[in-house]
Amino acid sequence: LQAVRLTKSSVGNIQYTEDSFCMLFPNPTSENLYVKPTKQMKGEYDISVYHPDGKLLRSMRADFSSIGSIAELNIAGFPAGLYLVEIKGQAYRQTEKLIIAR
Repeated sequence: LQAVRLTKSSVGNIQYTEDSFCMLFPNPTSENLYVKPTKQMKGEYDISVYHPDGKLLRSMRADFSSIGSIAELNIAGFPAGLYLVEIKGQAYRQTEKLIIAR
């Protein structure tokens, strides 16, 4: 699968295309980030947060086997700015922009 591109509206909200298999919310955020599958994702996924220079800042493994599963990442200690979040499993891979606002 190809990574999904995001678009920004004039008020800065991130819009997901129909091809997105996962959504991040809230975005922008300041404390916690939630990752929710939008399609039939099952199994374990690695969720990684990267600084724009490519440095891995935080990673976790999420289990999306149950319907309605949501993963939570605490990003309270990160400075304000733009980051990349990668969600990767055996069948899917998606990279999204994350805005941390203070």
